[in-house]
Amino acid sequence: MHKTISETQIPAALQGFYAVIQDDLAEVERLLKDFLACENPFIQQVTEHGFRLGGKRMRPALHLLFAKMAGNVLPAHFTIGAALETIHTASLVHDDILDEAETRRHLPTVNAVWNNETSVLMGDFMVARAMLAVARLQNQTVNEIVAETSCSLCEGEMRQVGSRGRFELTEDEYYAIITGKTAALFECACRLGVLCALSPEGNLAEISGENRKKIENAALFGRSLGQAFQIADDLLDILGTEEQMGKTLGSDLAKQKLTLPMIRLLEALDEVSRETLIEEIRNRLSTGTYSKIQEMLQEHEIFDSVRATTIGHIQQGLEFLSVFPDSEAKKAIEGFASYAIERQC
Repeated sequence: MHKTISETQIPAALQGFYAVIQDDLAEVERLLKDFLACENPFIQQVTEHGFRLGGKRMRPALHLLFAKMAGNVLPAHFTIGAALETIHTASLVHDDILDEAETRRHLPTVNAVWNNETSVLMGDFMVARAMLAVARLQNQTVNEIVAETSCSLCEGEMRQVGSRGRFELTEDEYYAIITGKTAALFECACRLGVLCALSPEGNLAEISGENRKKIENAALFGRSLGQAFQIADDLLDILGTEEQMGKTLGSDLAKQKLTLPMIRLLEALDEVSRETLIEEIRNRLSTGTYSKIQEMLQEHEIFDSVRATTIGHIQQGLEFLSVFPDSEAKKAIEGFASYAIERQC
């Protein structure tokens, strides 16, 4: 792929899907560097390091693919794609503080290189720059959707922080968390890709019922994909390896944050085994605990159950694409969806 895109360390499995929008994604990459440029050497250094921790450019890629599938990629799409990637990267910088993570994508995190204070301010700076770029489009509808999405991300993260140590967390509560902290940004990327392709001015009153359905289905696809992606990520946090994933793992259990695999495992255990495991997670968490949990997940077929749920979300998402005609962009999106299940890094 284009040199500026390959520098973001996009996995080979995704590059084939991105080929349809290669030149468009290169323009997003150029904008990323442009509107985050700063004369202050320290800010510039931290920003550049922060973007090296992102890498896959999934959200802007989906945004551009949906735009191409619905019509045409317009200049506003580049700005929105860059803004969404910036917001996503800011969330990773903040996540690494919350998780006390030391590595991401085989690189030291911002908080590991500098400190938490730098990470907090860097994430805030990125979000502010992203919102400024979107505001300059002077499109009220787009502005509101991006702002609402940013609020959803924060709410999802706060829900998760508030759920720490709650071993009775339900699947509904878990879904409220991941729909906000992860799926909302995927939903926004897909929705705005179609919306801006069909109505550059964002005038919803002028959009036909058929096209409204396309916008709605794009958003629903994004939500399903985001949920599947987070569930797969949560499973890998328990079953994966740091060498394989390129980032600090096991933070969910260490922070006593329940994810879908653990919710289902605790429900499957008898009362004594459940309380014993909870007590160990709370007070004696060790490498042995992770091995024990991995064995329990296999024994109680939780791995298969969670994987089936992930596949179900993807299949549901693919059904939402039926309102769009066949195209190279649609084929790429379908392949992208499969990656959410099969990805290894």
